[in-house]
Amino acid sequence: MNIIGSINHNHKDYQIIFNKKTQIASFKPLPSSGQLKTYYEKYYRNLNNSINAKKECQRLNAIEAFQKGGRLLDVGAGQGHFLSIVQHKNTGRESG
Repeated sequence: MNIIGSINHNHKDYQIIFNKKTQIASFKPLPSSGQLKTYYEKYYRNLNNSINAKKECQRLNAIEAFQKGGRLLDVGAGQGHFLSIVQHKNTGRESG
């Protein structure tokens, strides 16, 4: 496994680890179940049906800084806004 980057979120540092064998990138350390619960409660409380395209494009640009091309698996994709942006960027059309 290789460290391919890092990110600071809420004053906590996370490493981005890439497993060459499985071709999967993940965060280290993984958030605790309590942190995930707090995040998703806040996320769904603030969720609306509009796509924040600027935010989703920033997420895609951050990923592409480490990995261009290939396949993308968005685990816990919510309402699919991020994947809609990815598809639009790669095909030039909206997802259905």
